Amino acid sequence: MDTAVLGIVTTIGIAMIGAILALSFLRTNLHEKWKTKVKLAISGLNENANATLIKLRDKIDLVTAPDGGVTGEFDPYKITANPDDLKTNVNTYLGYINKRDMVDKDYRRLLALPKIIIPMLSISLLILILFVAKEFQLHPNLNILTPVVLKWISIILGVSLAALLFMFVGCQQALTSAQIASDDEC
Repeated sequence: MDTAVLGIVTTIGIAMIGAILALSFLRTNLHEKWKTKVKLAISGLNENANATLIKLRDKIDLVTAPDGGVTGEFDPYKITANPDDLKTNVNTYLGYINKRDMVDKDYRRLLALPKIIIPMLSISLLILILFVAKEFQLHPNLNILTPVVLKWISIILGVSLAALLFMFVGCQQALTSAQIASDDEC
């Protein structure tokens, strides 16, 4: 094995060890960062949904009783309000409720991802160590690690780690989006 390749492999191994250590603290940091924000986001989304329902009720009253319900009798010929205006409020309400329902799921998913990534990085580090041991012929039974086997293991781990990274970013984006939506004024 060339010393340049050994240097690169060593650097990658050290980076992986650093990533494993950082990920072991990441779950705690994520929990501390998001626990209050998640509670506030859920509360804000509930408040926004309720405010939207109040607006919807007021619009329904206008549609069904243009005089504000004073007469109490429904006359379809007196209705001048457009019921299509109700659709916006209904969709807004559903948006708040759907977003609220996803906040806790995204939060739990976000906290679970480091628990999945750490073993995968550990396996990747083990494969890297076995690769170096094979190249230096430290053990005769390492011939099972043919280049094809190493390639497929690397591809599977790489694609899996990339997918988990995208999920991690997606969960953070979803939680940030919910937090922003909870701050909206209705």
